Amino acid sequence: MTPLKRYFLFVGILTAIIILILPCMNFVETYFHERAHQQAMAKENISSHLEFYPQNFFSLKQGGFTMGKAVFDTPEDKQKFLDLPRERRYPILIAGVMSDLAFALGIVLYLLFWTAAPFLIDAPKFKKWYDHKGKYIFLIITAILLVWLMSIIYSMMFNMTSPNADIVLAGVL
Repeated sequence: MTPLKRYFLFVGILTAIIILILPCMNFVETYFHERAHQQAMAKENISSHLEFYPQNFFSLKQGGFTMGKAVFDTPEDKQKFLDLPRERRYPILIAGVMSDLAFALGIVLYLLFWTAAPFLIDAPKFKKWYDHKGKYIFLIITAILLVWLMSIIYSMMFNMTSPNADIVLAGVL
């Protein structure tokens, strides 16, 4: 395969990752982000449910939530939340960002292992597989994880700087 064909193959795979795979991965990350808020609310006896918005599946717009959010079950639950003192409201609001950080840390640790594996594993069968087609699989998975990591970092930046962001509402900024 010529270098130009390899380049176009890589660009095509990266485009497919961004268009097809990344929204699915963002949906998973949004679920865990909002689930963390919901679990933190449950500790304060505030009931909530998760709402997801499939129409925003491919949306990268700013200005609020994109794929879903944790919603209070009743107006009384919302009032319970608003009546909480700041130090008890803080863990609820920060829980989603902490979930995002856990995802980011997991991806970074996996990438560290994934990148070091070809150099650390000395098995001849692995070396033969890696030299034949394994390096392309490694490259594709690394590209997927790096794009997802960038997306999580973008999401965390939004959750820290937007006027409706979790951290702003918690009173940190």
